[in-house]
Amino acid sequence: MALAAQAVLNRFPLPRLGLASLAALLLAGCTSAPPPRPEPPPQPPVTPAPVPALPPAQPLPRPQPPPAVMRPGPPPSAPPLSVAPPAAASGVPQASATGSLVALADRQAAAGDYAAAAAQLERALRIRPQDPLLWQKLAWLRLQNGDFEQAATLAARSDALAGNNAELRAQNRRIIELARARRRP
Repeated sequence: MALAAQAVLNRFPLPRLGLASLAALLLAGCTSAPPPRPEPPPQPPVTPAPVPALPPAQPLPRPQPPPAVMRPGPPPSAPPLSVAPPAAASGVPQASATGSLVALADRQAAAGDYAAAAAQLERALRIRPQDPLLWQKLAWLRLQNGDFEQAATLAARSDALAGNNAELRAQNRRIIELARARRRP
């Protein structure tokens, strides 16, 4: 067979590269295409589960603040927050944000919720840290809650910021005296 192929090549001279191309072409025709992939079976349509009707929306209950911490000992007989001088006494008019916080603190203190009132005054002090009236109001709250050492410290801070306001300074001295009297055994 090799002789027959040699004879054909001698009779029809083809370049060697052309012969290799012809052989590749003939062999490519002998291969078959891959079989087609089977189609997946059709899926039945999915219907969503019915959603139960929701009851009408109810407002969430308001969270209750934790009870104020009361220290042992007789309750202090300090005047309520409303005894403190008005906002104009500090010489600087109250900003609307701090004024709202002070009004809320006054209402909470009148209701006996000293912890919530103190939190409102502390927020106001973050806005206006140089306001001696805010420091004094917080000192009154601490005195009413039985934290005598803190009350004296806050009143001293208010006194340092009070400047020439004699009425505010007199009330600060009164807070300090009451706190010292109650601290003693």
